[in-house]
Amino acid sequence: MPCRFALACLVAALWTVAGCNDTAVVLRIASNRPAGQLDGICVELDAGGARRFGRRYALPSLPLPQTLTVLPGGRPATQSIVYAFGHGIEVARDRRVIPFKSANVLHVDVPLDACQPHPSSGRFTAAAAPTGEAIEAATLAPAADATGGGDIALGLAAGRAARYSVAAPGVGALVAGAPDAPAGKVRAVLSVDLDGDCRLDAVVVATGAPLSLWRDAGDGSFTALGSIGAADSVAAAAADVDGDGTTDLVAVGGTAAHVWLNDGTGHFREQTGSFDAAPTDATAVALADLDGDGRADVILGQGSATAAVPRVYLNASGGGHFTFTPAALPPKPARVSAFAVGDLDGDGDLDLVMAQTAGPIRAYINRGDAFLEDRSFTLLPDQVAGDVPSLLLADLDGDCLPELVVPRAGAAPLLWKSAGGGKLAAAGTFDQAVPADGALADDVDGDGDLDVLLYGGMTGLQLEVQP
Repeated sequence: MPCRFALACLVAALWTVAGCNDTAVVLRIASNRPAGQLDGICVELDAGGARRFGRRYALPSLPLPQTLTVLPGGRPATQSIVYAFGHGIEVARDRRVIPFKSANVLHVDVPLDACQPHPSSGRFTAAAAPTGEAIEAATLAPAADATGGGDIALGLAAGRAARYSVAAPGVGALVAGAPDAPAGKVRAVLSVDLDGDCRLDAVVVATGAPLSLWRDAGDGSFTALGSIGAADSVAAAAADVDGDGTTDLVAVGGTAAHVWLNDGTGHFREQTGSFDAAPTDATAVALADLDGDGRADVILGQGSATAAVPRVYLNASGGGHFTFTPAALPPKPARVSAFAVGDLDGDGDLDLVMAQTAGPIRAYINRGDAFLEDRSFTLLPDQVAGDVPSLLLADLDGDCLPELVVPRAGAAPLLWKSAGGGKLAAAGTFDQAVPADGALADDVDGDGDLDVLLYGGMTGLQLEVQP
């Protein structure tokens, strides 16, 4: 069959030596999201260790739907992963393993939907015992395997990094394949496509160290790209803050707030003067389009030792210059440890959940103009104040409304399920009820629903799957 579109011919050139033939997979990539919500896609193809194809495309110049022809080149199957981005933040993912059939052209629809309900049990079963080693931060990325081989996890602690295979049977340690972590406490690991090849690289945030950049080498291993910034950051977030189609970084700590602009190849330059008002004691940061203008804004938490008021900075110019908006959040001091952003009440704009050290979870509902109202008392279950180091907000039961996983220092994480209208209801905990400092979600067993990977200093890694 003839190749369709330049995009299709690029893939064909990588995946066959003989040109187009009668055995192929034609992917039709489409979206039912509101117009303008997606600004880019990443297309990644893997096949049994062969040369991988990955490329990022800007949707203003290549609007959906589009077709993509994949030829086998002697291989039995391909793994297709398509990411959709809004403001440089992943908002949808379609992942599947597709077999080639001799003398057949298989047409496959790849939807990047706002959400199509697909109810799951919402119950979790431990796949195996926890691994047990101390882990301060972790991240998940799809494995480069056309047999549907689950995910690769990075688990880090001070001075140590390890890779793990994460699939239906559980978690298994992998040999080498990651640089050493910085010597200080590892506060976070971000999964970010730094260089536009559609593989998820890593940004490591650690106490007393600049941001460490690690590149996915294409086989699930990581190599050091270098570091950026001073050793003053305690939190970071990633998004396209200047509208050029690449993923930038915002890093904060104490009185410092930095914006690092990406040239698209993983090289960064600091944009000075990005904040019109410096923080007083920054502890956490998130990036999200709060006012619906198509630009990523900054939510900044404060209060490492003494409670301070969290802040919202709006990206009014679209160039990554942020303006402090005092009335966007209620001026109530807190010791903020983490944020989670998502549409709690299903009205189409982004809401905010905030975790604290020695304080309760707070829920803020967006009026649609970036002004966030505290609805904690009506939307959240009764809770005892404690230390919450991180949050996970994700649709775990397939009803198109997010659930909240609340890790707690020295205790089993809580699981709060959406009850509609932004309300969250206590739903017990996970199967093994192990202490966890953090949680990650992905469909690691390929059955169409999200599984949860718990991690922490007392746990190591614990995989909880939906049966």
